Amino acid sequence: MEYESLQRIFSLVRKDINEQDNKGQSSLILAVKYGYPDLMKALMEARPNLDIQDNEGKTALIWAVIYEKREDAKSLIKAGASLQVRDNDGKNAMDYANNDLTLFQNESKNDFKNLTERVLYTIEEKALSQAIYNPMYL
Repeated sequence: MEYESLQRIFSLVRKDINEQDNKGQSSLILAVKYGYPDLMKALMEARPNLDIQDNEGKTALIWAVIYEKREDAKSLIKAGASLQVRDNDGKNAMDYANNDLTLFQNESKNDFKNLTERVLYTIEEKALSQAIYNPMYL
């Protein structure tokens, strides 16, 4: 199908950009899962909830990592998708990337550095929030 056809289908099916189907999948999650990066970018312009979870607890970012869709994952991260959201199995996007950044190893050095800084910031943020409740984390 052509991009315009897909966009029309999604706009007819989903009146609300964050509306979910019976599996909890939003239009953004479906665009990522089924490989429509242009549609994903168009949907992101409408400012959807990037961290909305399907019935498995997975976000668009988690699906992008699972299916090794580097550009989709990079776009979602740059747009502000959380690396901390955990699915029903207790895993986040980094867990699916095997706790390393090999999924993103082909990115430019600068992009890789920015992603690494974001991951480190997220880890620090989590450690600080845990320290509030348990001083042993400091």
